[in-house]
Amino acid sequence: MVLLVGEATKLSDYILNGDKSYRVKVKLGVRTDSLDMTGQVLKLEDVKLERSQIEEAALSLQGEFDWPVPLFSAVKKDGKKMYEYAHKDQTPDFIPTRKMKFWGVHVLSIEPAAIEAHLSCSKGSYIRAWASQLGEKLGVGGAIEVLERTISAPYELTNAMTLEEMQDSTESPDLWPAFIPVSKALPTWRTLTVRGKDEKLIHNGQISYDLERRLIAEQKQAFSEQNTVGVKILSASTGNLLAILEAQLNRGLKIRRVFKIT
Repeated sequence: MVLLVGEATKLSDYILNGDKSYRVKVKLGVRTDSLDMTGQVLKLEDVKLERSQIEEAALSLQGEFDWPVPLFSAVKKDGKKMYEYAHKDQTPDFIPTRKMKFWGVHVLSIEPAAIEAHLSCSKGSYIRAWASQLGEKLGVGGAIEVLERTISAPYELTNAMTLEEMQDSTESPDLWPAFIPVSKALPTWRTLTVRGKDEKLIHNGQISYDLERRLIAEQKQAFSEQNTVGVKILSASTGNLLAILEAQLNRGLKIRRVFKIT
């Protein structure tokens, strides 16, 4: 999980909404209301499947699908979040569907009634839905038994610290191996440095003519790729992140966030 603190919370829309990867263990032969083993068991079935059947089914669930969202989710239906229905033992007359995309499925192990795999998914995709659909494809039902996020793009679990390590550390947080300065966030974005008048204008939410001219290539890229191009603006004197802006298709440059970091 990526933890954003202070001014870094302004990056939440860009960091928390990226692709994710998970290590998941799916228990087969069980259906629950929450699609994981913390929920109420609705049905149990015997599992008499070949390993090859289970692996083939898992590998086939890659691509883009229109699947129902889990009942225990924050997706809204008629102005209420789905989990609000669930907590009152209610079921909406219609379960919303959502486009979900999964790829990179790698089977790690298979037991008589369980499978462990690693896979990636896009924003808005539910691993619980993937596990449930796997169970339905095999005709026995399925629910998540163990789930661990390994990547929250572009950050990986191998670079993380546990809460216990944070609590036990005697070092300043900015010396922790998992600490990432705001200026180093969004590593795939173009970075420009400014000084003097340009820096003052950025602080006031304005883009100077000179800076706009320096960003002509990004504006052309946005047009050619028919997509938004993000740019980080840093102070030449301090190296701090001053702002993030976007070159938008047919809309020029727009400042998205301004940062007050000393």
